[in-house]
Amino acid sequence: MCVIPPQVSTNSTVIYVKELVAKHLQIPVCQQKLVFKGKTLSDHMSLEDYDISEGNKIHLFAIESSVTAADNQSSPQQQRLPSELTNTQKNQFLNHLTQVLQKYYTTADAAKIVDEFRRNLQSDVNELSLDDIERLAKLKLTQQQI
Repeated sequence: MCVIPPQVSTNSTVIYVKELVAKHLQIPVCQQKLVFKGKTLSDHMSLEDYDISEGNKIHLFAIESSVTAADNQSSPQQQRLPSELTNTQKNQFLNHLTQVLQKYYTTADAAKIVDEFRRNLQSDVNELSLDDIERLAKLKLTQQQI
């Protein structure tokens, strides 16, 4: 068990915690996976976003370097982070949703609706467990085979 020094606060980002772990345990950030209550923590999120407070345990999974070496040999297109891909898709979706809503609401009201939708969606996604994600992945794979 590793206790992270007190310079970590609830406002700290997950990537900051990974950097501290790398410093203390000599595990490169790219080989770390942090999990709290069955959910993999996203680098750009803060500990507060996951309701992590003092005394909570975060589990560290070290990914073997052979896996990351194989990833580094892939093409630059494949090296893009999933968050980069989904952010573009997410922005396209939210822009389209805004355009549709502006047909029925004022621009300000449409923006409020989209913002509330985005917050609700983010909250729902953050509450997904690994089992939920696995079930969704299996369902998606089954649908693609049909």
